[in-house]
Amino acid sequence: MLLGLFADTTVNDEFDGLFYGGGLELLRDQAVAAIVVGLFSFAVTYAIAFGIQRTIGLRLDTNDEEIGLDQSQHTETAYTS
Repeated sequence: MLLGLFADTTVNDEFDGLFYGGGLELLRDQAVAAIVVGLFSFAVTYAIAFGIQRTIGLRLDTNDEEIGLDQSQHTETAYTS
């Protein structure tokens, strides 16, 4: 997003940012790109999580969570009492 504000044609030969007189075009393009990437990332992450939930599940059983994942999954003890 800051590229849409601070871009300078002495560096990129194409667009000036808003602060260098380039207008809102580059800033708008950067904002649209950021929103599209965010939506795409959310959709792909949701699809992966949904697939994992439907196949092997995302959570362990309650007993393993109460014991602690270090002990129940890795048989390791981080702190001794």
